Amino acid sequence: MTIRIKQFAMDRSIVAPCIYKTEPHRVTDWGFVVSRDIYAELEEMLGLYSAYNFIPGRHHYRIDAYFDQEKLWILEINAAFVDGWGTALNLARSCNISANVESDYFPTTFSTEDGAYLPELKLFVSELTRRDGIPRKTITCPENLSKLPATTYLYGRNRPADPFNIEPLCQEKLDNKNWLARFSRLWEGQKVCLPIHYEAHKTTWDNVPEDIVLKFVEKDGPASQIARQSVIFGKPKGKARFLRTCYENGDLLAQQRIQPYRHLGYNTQIVILAVGNHVVTGYVQLSDKLVINDNSIHGPILFDK
Repeated sequence: MTIRIKQFAMDRSIVAPCIYKTEPHRVTDWGFVVSRDIYAELEEMLGLYSAYNFIPGRHHYRIDAYFDQEKLWILEINAAFVDGWGTALNLARSCNISANVESDYFPTTFSTEDGAYLPELKLFVSELTRRDGIPRKTITCPENLSKLPATTYLYGRNRPADPFNIEPLCQEKLDNKNWLARFSRLWEGQKVCLPIHYEAHKTTWDNVPEDIVLKFVEKDGPASQIARQSVIFGKPKGKARFLRTCYENGDLLAQQRIQPYRHLGYNTQIVILAVGNHVVTGYVQLSDKLVINDNSIHGPILFDK
């Protein structure tokens, strides 16, 4: 068994009461332990992925993964909307779990364009400083992003922009879903797996299976905004002209549908946070919805190194 369930000894007095707007932070002490072989293979995959996209610099990734007790399935590698650090580090500390945070993984200045993320951003900064004692500051985000100090970590959902002074770096380029789709044809993992991807230049719309997940290659791009959703479960029946056109134009791809692990009656997803090929920390999301996001219940995760 390479991924096993564990009930952690959680000190709930440490857990942050709020991480988004003013909503209460829902947590569970039930989490998962990821084995050493999956951890090693995940870092190997991230190293090859970084070499494949060939965009230099220090990159921060938020990885969404489904799993069973034997394999980890990488659904997305997000490079533009990389939050969750505060949640992960806080949960880890509450359960006495170590995290591989090096002082040079992040700059010392942080900001956000959306005040909804401010509770978690402040939590993140405090957790970092608690670990290494290095003073850090959170500043108000200016209208012109280029006026942010170099270098600033911009937290949460942001305007599409790639100023040289902002981390995560090269957000729009690296967040494109085509990277993972094309990398999936090269990666042959034993424990860390990538779903099959279908793209127009390889598979016609008519030959795309029905049991898939449709994803717009740009999560907040024009096509996604017209559709008012970035993820669609299943191939629609009928002509589906708009989606077919998006697929044929390369704005939409299809991904093999992987079923989530069920725990405590919830769909379960692992969020993995990494810097380059280094897996740093993560947490578990439990939700009764198909699309699992951070309004879910959060639990701890331990990477057995």
